[in-house]
Amino acid sequence: MNKWLSNRDVVSGSLLFLFSVWFFMAARSLPAGSGSSMPPGYFPAFLAVVLAFLSLLVVFKGIRESDTEYEKKDHKTVCLLVSLLIVYIILFKYMGFITSTIIYLTAAMILLKAGKLIKIIPVAVVIALAVYFIFSKGFHIPLG
Repeated sequence: MNKWLSNRDVVSGSLLFLFSVWFFMAARSLPAGSGSSMPPGYFPAFLAVVLAFLSLLVVFKGIRESDTEYEKKDHKTVCLLVSLLIVYIILFKYMGFITSTIIYLTAAMILLKAGKLIKIIPVAVVIALAVYFIFSKGFHIPLG
């Protein structure tokens, strides 16, 4: 078996690419919509194309770096991040997008040791507010 086939970047990028192809086909099967507005499948199809492009970048990076030795990942951190994501999904229902996203981003950045708390909190607030306004005002998609 080739060395790059056992590379996690190649495998995960390939799986994401296949998912993005399926997602694109599913988005294209949505109804056409009215003549004056964008069809309902436009934005999901756009996201599928972006995901396909990014997943191919991951695959090519994995092939290019197949000779390097990967460090053993910290499984505890991965489990904590997945748990944190589940808590975020639950909090989202009760606290809304902005508050739960600020809490989630702050906790994730602390867990990943992204910097000092004095820098993390403003970054989390700016990201949450930016995403909220881009989707709610720009795309007219309510986030809760």
